[in-house]
Amino acid sequence: MAITHNSGDPLIRMNAFSEMQQILFEDLPIIPTHQYSWIYLQDPDVDGLIRFPVVDFSRGHLLTD
Repeated sequence: MAITHNSGDPLIRMNAFSEMQQILFEDLPIIPTHQYSWIYLQDPDVDGLIRFPVVDFSRGHLLTD
């Protein structure tokens, strides 16, 4: 950090920031902060919806008696 605060040379500062970033990548764990999900309702008269692994509502159709 001292190099980035005390140097006026942009190349020296960028190299110092690059080294700090590499240290963070190597030493810090990856912690998920959220989980992605879908919430929806489905009418029992609708059939053919694909919900997993890819959400695809284009093939849904209404059931007829």
